[in-house]
Amino acid sequence: MNQNIQEEIEQYKQKPPSESTDFYINEVLMHDFTNAAILIAECFYDYYQTGELVV
Repeated sequence: MNQNIQEEIEQYKQKPPSESTDFYINEVLMHDFTNAAILIAECFYDYYQTGELVV
């Protein structure tokens, strides 16, 4: 399975990015990453305030 994934990655690396790929990377992926970072920060804050890790 890892071989198939690696081959697929290599195929996409050789193609120029499309407009939808650029949009996904610049908008959707960054938005999701930002939300994940905020969630992690809130979890750490709660942990240091209460001593309990609640997700």
